[in-house]
Formats: sequence, structure tokens, C-alpha cells
Amino acid sequence: ETLATAKAELANLTLTAPIAGVVETVGMEPGDRADQASAMVEIVNPSIIRETAAFDIAGKVAAVFVAEGDRVTAGQELAVVDDSTIAALEKAVADAEVKARDASEVLASALAGPDAVAAAKAAEAAAQARIALREAEDALADLSEATPAEVAEAQAGVGAAAEALSNAQADLAAANQNAAEDVGDAQDVVTNAEDAYAETFRRWLGIRLTESELNVDPETLLTGWGADLDALFSDQSPLRGDSGVIDVPDNDPATPWNEATLYSWLTLFPGAVAGTCDDDEVLFQVACAEREMNDAWAVLVDARDTLSTTVVAASRSGLSAEAAIAKAEDDLAAAEDAMAALLSPDPLDLAAAAADVALAQAELADADAALAEALAGDDALAIRLLRTEVTVAE
Repeated sequence: ETLATAKAELANLTLTAPIAGVVETVGMEPGDRADQASAMVEIVNPSIIRETAAFDIAGKVAAVFVAEGDRVTAGQELAVVDDSTIAALEKAVADAEVKARDASEVLASALAGPDAVAAAKAAEAAAQARIALREAEDALADLSEATPAEVAEAQAGVGAAAEALSNAQADLAAANQNAAEDVGDAQDVVTNAEDAYAETFRRWLGIRLTESELNVDPETLLTGWGADLDALFSDQSPLRGDSGVIDVPDNDPATPWNEATLYSWLTLFPGAVAGTCDDDEVLFQVACAEREMNDAWAVLVDARDTLSTTVVAASRSGLSAEAAIAKAEDDLAAAEDAMAALLSPDPLDLAAAAADVALAQAELADADAALAEALAGDDALAIRLLRTEVTVAE
């Protein structure tokens, strides 16, 4: 109806004479509003028939083609509206056509029945809501009353956690004992190596090493003492008297070594004696002071490295066992808490679970209603309303 009206108005852009006759009155001029009551042209013919021609559209008059006293024929143009009025009427027709088309499409969609995609989505939402309700009801049931099987399972969990803690404690005790034994054995090796290192200097030079000197390598010690091994074990002149006979010398307090010890090596040792020798030199029946000192030092360094490694390993073993105990304690506490919660649920947890069930029920009801609506499509009353809207637009 709106579209038909708009098209009719668009057809009345020009005012024409309804009859032939003489213009008696011209009540408009360019610029007047076309829809005003005074905007009209009266025509009288010889039969004394009077007709009034007037625009029935809103707008402005652009031009008037007749004046009072002019003779006109039927259908002759009398006046015309301006371009802006014409454009407005054309727009009204276009708008009405769009509304009529849209109304027809809505009606066609309603008549086509439910949307398959929308119905599938609604069905999926309803299924998800039903699953959520079941899960909420199961959670509430689990909190409300524990079954014998659940109690037995919880008790078994506590027992297993307690056993695990006991085992972890036993492992810690065993780890500590093993670590103490390993460290003790490694310390004994270090002590023996220190004794052997000190004995090397006492046996060769008659020098007793101090506690701090046990940590110094042979070359540094000898340099600090000013001891030239080659000179000490090859030149026997300091030991001979004026007669050339080797006499047992007195110990010289000005030197760190003991001259009597050197005397015993040079006079009593059955084989050859050397102060220094090359590392790759093979000596048969020759005692080498430097090599024995270096070998004893190497053994001592290795023993100390082994002791350090053993101490670190023992520390790590103890820490690992302690961490296992801490975890076992946490697991036992969690198992005990679970057992307590099973036998005596928290009222707040029960209330929260019940609220979850109520919410899930409401959401399921909404989802079922939406599914029913999607499957049913628009009802007869809605379709009737859409038909009316189409009719009005047309």
C-alpha cells in the first residue's frame, strides 16, 4: 500500500487540466507549496461546468503555465513541481520497494520452516547442558554420601601413603649410613696418603712436614727449603772429614733436612741413589728421591679428589632422600584430608554443589526451550503478523 501510494504521487508531478475551458482562477505561483489549499487552478467551460485542479502531493511549485482568462484543453499542463520534490518522491518509491522486498523475504523465511543449522546448534547446546547437569548431580552425590567402595579406596590411599613415608624414612637412614661409610673410607684413604707423603720427606730428608705443608706439592716445598736433591744425594764431600773417611755428621740446625739421614742413604743403602730423574727414565736398583715424592703427592691429590666427590655424592643422596620424605609427607596429608572430606563433607561445599545443580537445571530448561522453538519455527500468529506487514508494505 505504501509503495502504491508513493508511485501514485510520483505520477502527479505535473498538474493538468481536467476539462477544456477558460481559466477563471490561478491560486499559485512558482515557489508556493503545492499541497496548500489555495494552490489550485479553477476552469469553467461554456456549459458552466466548474472544475478545480490542485496538486495532491507535498512540495514546491516550480512553474505555472497558464494565467486567468487563458483557454485550455483537457489534459493540458497547468503547472509542475520543482526538482527537489521530484527527487523526494522518487526516494519514497525506492524506500517503499525495499521495505516490501524485506517484508516478503521475512515472510518467505517464516513459511519455509525451522532453520536446520540453528536447530542443530540448539540441539548441541541442549546436549551440553544435559551433560553439565549430570556432572553437577554426580558431584553433589559424591559429597553427600560416601559409598563403602569409596571409603575403602580412601583408606587404602592413606595406608599406601603412610607406607611410602615409612619407606622414604628408611631410605634416608640407609642413605645417611652409606654416605657416612663412603666418606669415612675416602677420608681413611686421604689420611693414609697424607702419612705416606709425609713419610717420603721424613725418610729421604729427615724432615717432618707440618699440617699446612701436607697441602704443598714437592717442588714448592723443596724450593722453599732451598733443597737441591741432586746436590744433596751426589756430593758426599760435606760428609767426609779431613782424613777423607765418611763420618756420621751432626745435624745442622741451619738446614731443614737432617744430615744424618742423608748419610744413611749415601753410606748404608745397598743400591744407587739419585736425587732427581726423568719421569720416563727407567731406573733399575736405583732409588730416586724426586720420583717417590712426586708419586706420593699424586696419590694424595687423587685421594683428596675422591673424598671431595664422595662428599658431594653423599650430600646429594641425602637431599634426594629428604625430598622424597617431604613428598611422602605431603601425599599422606592429602590422603588423610581426602578421607576426612569423604567421611565429613564441608557444609559449604555441599551448598555450592547444590547451587551448581540448580543452575545446571535452569540452563538445561532454557536450552530445551530454545531447541523446541528452533524445531517448531514461527507459529501461525507470527506468520499472520508477517503477512499483514507485507500487505501494508505493498
